[in-house]
This record gives sequence, C-alpha cells and structure tokens, in this order.
Amino acid sequence: MILSELSNRIYARRSGKLKKVYRCPSGFRKGRAVSDPGVCFAPRKRASTRMKLSISARKKSKIRAMKTRITNRKATHFRLKRLNNMLRGRR
Repeated sequence: MILSELSNRIYARRSGKLKKVYRCPSGFRKGRAVSDPGVCFAPRKRASTRMKLSISARKKSKIRAMKTRITNRKATHFRLKRLNNMLRGRR
C-alpha cells in the first residue's frame, strides 16, 4: 500500500502562500498537515517536542486568541476554506 493513498490531500498555508500538503491519517502526527506522507510515521525529535510542549502549556490561550484574530481577517483564510471545501466534495 502506498502512503499517499492513505493520507488526504489538502491545501495549507506555507510561508504566506497556499500549498498542497497531506493530512496524516494516523501515527504521532495524526491530523497534522505535512509535506510528505512518509513524515507521518517518522520518529519524533525529543528535544524540540519537549520545548514545544512547555511553550504551548504556558501560552496556549494567548496564542489561540492571537491566531483567530489574525487569520480570520486575511483573504488567504477565505481562499483556503474554499479550496479545501472543493477538495472535500471530490472525495
């Protein structure tokens, strides 16, 4: 079985632009958008994972509030929603 058949193809923001990426169906990165389906099952980097968890625990509410306020106003947000809804209809 090929990994690209398992994972769904979606659009996501990458450095200010919209790119086609894959949504991981299972593994440690389940639900995350990754550039290559093989990354879904790659081992995690322990040091960076520990750092991310500690940062997100401290600043979770602040990050969430800022992200929703910023992203919902941008034109790329509306374009991204439209493109992913089109892809969802094709599945």
